Amino acid sequence: MENNNFGINGVQNTKNLTLDNVLLHVLAYGSLGNGHTDLGSSFPEPFLASFDTRVATLIGTKIPYKYYMNFYDFQKDLVTMLEQPIIPFKTLIIDSYSTMQKSLLNSVTALTGGAQVKATIGKEITYTTPTMQDYGLVISIIIDLMMKLQQCPFHTLLLAHEETIKNDMTGMIYTRPLSVGKDLGSNLGSYCDEVWHLKMGVGLDGNATYNIRTVGTSTEIAKTSLKCLPTIIDITHKKNEPNKGFDIVMEYVKGVRKE
Repeated sequence: MENNNFGINGVQNTKNLTLDNVLLHVLAYGSLGNGHTDLGSSFPEPFLASFDTRVATLIGTKIPYKYYMNFYDFQKDLVTMLEQPIIPFKTLIIDSYSTMQKSLLNSVTALTGGAQVKATIGKEITYTTPTMQDYGLVISIIIDLMMKLQQCPFHTLLLAHEETIKNDMTGMIYTRPLSVGKDLGSNLGSYCDEVWHLKMGVGLDGNATYNIRTVGTSTEIAKTSLKCLPTIIDITHKKNEPNKGFDIVMEYVKGVRKE
């Protein structure tokens, strides 16, 4: 603890900040098949909280995981794991952030009763749909979770699908993480140190290429708090080789690689 003249406890000094033991708190998003889960496998000692129930790409690895159909089950498990004398993982992966939100919205709507809507499809039926208040509650819970994850003593990786939105006035197409609520997807950088846009392409040899974009543009969301990372990080690997995305990022952090 630093000596200070502020008269309050907990004041520290930025001169003591280093990248030696940096923890990555990342939201990584991209279209289906862009290597989200594969990137997660490159992080150290991960635990996978799977809301998507698609883990086939991890066959051959040894990653502990659990399927979740209900957000509150995950929330309770997270509290239990954090209470262990030694946290049993070094990286928490949520796959996917987008599906997790949908699960939470379903739970909230079931709890509040939502709004009853009638429709005629051959015969009249009544179904339940979320209200504006339900969406607002979900957004508040998600923001609270993301802010708490920022304080956790391990890496966090939230994997999200992407959505594209077309501006009818300008014709511009915008890319952002798929999120509940109209504005949350555009503002996720406020709650994550890192927002990475994952992209897949085809190289000159016909093989797949994988990149991480760390800096946003006027049409896509991305950001990094680590000044050492380049705008585009190439994490391409051969089909039968493990993803080394985390190691490559950390080589930039430690100065082994230069932009």
